[in-house]
Amino acid sequence: MQTLENDYFKIIVNGIGAISSFFIKANNCELIEEKSLVSNFRICLPLEDYQCNYIDGTAQSNAKIEKENNKIKVSFSNMKSEKGTFPISLSYSISLAGDQVVFHSKLKNECDNPISEFWFPRIGGWKQFGTDRNAKLALPGYLDCNHDVSLFKNFPGRRDLGAEAAEWLTGYPGMVMPWWDIFDEQSDTGLYMGYHDTILRSSMWHTYLCPNISGHGDDKWLTKEEACGNPVGLIFSHVRFPYIKSGESFDSGDFIIRVHKGDWHEGSLFYRDWFMKHFPFDKSKSWLRKKSAWFSSVIYQPEDKIIADYKTYDKWCQDAEKSGVTCHELIGWDKGGLERDYPEYIPEEKLGGQKGFEKLLKNINDRNSKSLVFVNYNILDTATKWFKDELNKYTHQDTFGSTPNWMCWGESTLTARTHLSVRRHVLSSVIPEIENILFKHFENIARSGAHGLQIDKLCVGSAVDFNPMNKLKPDIALCEGLIDSVARMLKKCRK
Repeated sequence: MQTLENDYFKIIVNGIGAISSFFIKANNCELIEEKSLVSNFRICLPLEDYQCNYIDGTAQSNAKIEKENNKIKVSFSNMKSEKGTFPISLSYSISLAGDQVVFHSKLKNECDNPISEFWFPRIGGWKQFGTDRNAKLALPGYLDCNHDVSLFKNFPGRRDLGAEAAEWLTGYPGMVMPWWDIFDEQSDTGLYMGYHDTILRSSMWHTYLCPNISGHGDDKWLTKEEACGNPVGLIFSHVRFPYIKSGESFDSGDFIIRVHKGDWHEGSLFYRDWFMKHFPFDKSKSWLRKKSAWFSSVIYQPEDKIIADYKTYDKWCQDAEKSGVTCHELIGWDKGGLERDYPEYIPEEKLGGQKGFEKLLKNINDRNSKSLVFVNYNILDTATKWFKDELNKYTHQDTFGSTPNWMCWGESTLTARTHLSVRRHVLSSVIPEIENILFKHFENIARSGAHGLQIDKLCVGSAVDFNPMNKLKPDIALCEGLIDSVARMLKKCRK
């Protein structure tokens, strides 16, 4: 046993490198009440004939543990699963830094098979945060920022086929910032759980409610009697998807658990402070940040219905300007109309063609107004001949070489709106072939006089990418790789 303690925490790490006690002094709370659910890490090493080959950290017997000041270091090598022993090594540290517990790890693979999942930190045995089960979780969502998730009572997940318990998770990207924050209102204490890594990669905040959820509407947790001797409690894990091959290593970045006064607002500000230190930016000179509204209209629908040509849209812009709206977003301006023929972002001839497009943008500029031109980024229309002949090679792919259908929209017919028959869109891989296509079109938009692009479907982190043309790690390709691509595009357009 090794112990870390300061004014905020008392943490005990047992002989297998798992946290067996996580005491928070601010609200006098022991997070790990169900000791039989104590955990440390998990690794998935898919084998040719056994893809669910999990290496469980609590099943290892060769942990090396040492303590230096306020840091505990744990290391493993030659790890075992039910399928044998594998040349994988892992070292991680748990350290106290004031009001923070910092987790860091390094994983090295010497197997021929790539490691697909890495669950760390993995902390099991939670029953509550505070003196009761009323604490609420907040998370920074995309469509809905949910600030009252009840993990400890009305657990939002369920037990799906194959899961070991009731399961609930959220992913980043997906969440707009990589953190959860749990708030105990009675003591005005919050618990921030954030991933601080300067490399943008796909990851998940995962919870198991063991052994399952109940059928009670007001309380999803099983009672001791209903559990029939099985342990009841939460296991929290932060999961990465490194796909490191033989000879490769994965450095995790820091996962931080921080105790603070107040609710999720404090957690959000804490993450912002970290972000601005590593990625400082100044938007004070951005004209778009100074606009309180923009005028937006779809002028050409995907089933060939023309709402307005460029000249008519220009008149609408003038009407908007009379009401003080001096920024205009142009949607459905390109070949085939909205949600069609992507990535051919060229002016539609039926609306006025290239010359009409340039005239529209010049008129807006001459009136001291601004234009935003609607585009997407890594989106391909599967219905085009171009896609069938060539672009299909550039789609993002899963481990089986498949490209899942991702999304579709229709507008002008009932058949299209109800998706009975509609153009389907898929994500592209972010590779030079796609960049060359996009950059050519986007540079032309800038050269034609647009003040900015409204990139609608910029699908960061929506999938891991195994397209053989992609040279980045699958968990980075549509995260860090996509952001880097946008930066290259922006530089070209500004030039």
